[in-house]
Amino acid sequence: MEPFIVPPSWSKGEHREVLAPVWQAAFEALTNSRRWILAGTSLPETDRFLRYLFGLALQENKELDRILILNPAESGYNELFKNLPSRISLEHRKDTFEYVACQFLPRVRHSINFF
Repeated sequence: MEPFIVPPSWSKGEHREVLAPVWQAAFEALTNSRRWILAGTSLPETDRFLRYLFGLALQENKELDRILILNPAESGYNELFKNLPSRISLEHRKDTFEYVACQFLPRVRHSINFF
């Protein structure tokens, strides 16, 4: 399969069928994670599917305690997450993913001996 870009829309276009297992795995990961780090999208108004996915996972996840958004631009996350339960902290960093990875990855490698 050739790589492709997924459009920020409800139907996800012609790739919907191919992506179904990916979206299911994403939903399961979101509902079973204590922390979310969201990087690489500004969550545009047109991406109703992603907004729905995050909203539904948020309702299902009772263990979530932190959401970190990495995006140097303004985004739609603040509106989506404006009524979070008090147990969940929300942080929006204007850093890029690359910057954060360079800052934290060496510490992560050292602490978990994974790489």
